[in-house]
Amino acid sequence: MAYVRTISLVALAAILVAGCGSRDLDINYENPSVYDTIQFVNAGVTLAREEGKNAALREFMAYKTPFKQGQLYIFAVDFNGKVLAHGYQRELVGKNIKDLLGLAIAEEMIKKAALGNGWLTYRWRNPVTGKEETKEAYVANVDNRWFIGTGVYLGEAEAK
Repeated sequence: MAYVRTISLVALAAILVAGCGSRDLDINYENPSVYDTIQFVNAGVTLAREEGKNAALREFMAYKTPFKQGQLYIFAVDFNGKVLAHGYQRELVGKNIKDLLGLAIAEEMIKKAALGNGWLTYRWRNPVTGKEETKEAYVANVDNRWFIGTGVYLGEAEAK
């Protein structure tokens, strides 16, 4: 497993250095912009496509990983709604996102991912504050069987 993790970290380092396309990946993890959020997810998609699903899921779930920084973390879900990985809430793995978010929001998330990528807004417990907050999430399709995403928690004043 250490060998696989080393390969994943090497691949991630290459992604972060090379960026998406020819640009460097320069992300503000504490106050991420729309661009930062998209680049973070795209780096995860690239890792998954290059290293494979299992290696990517292990990396997304690792305690120390570039995919869990500041308020950004990766979550992974299959197209049936099953949570495959969650950067902060390991207890959600194996549960159905439809039960966690409600049917309408989960279906919208899956629909956006099935189309390639997209944004949606919903309420979710912020693992840092422990409070339910408004979250804007970006999701992207990995291989038409599962998708990954991340989101930004909005301050209550910003969410109104």
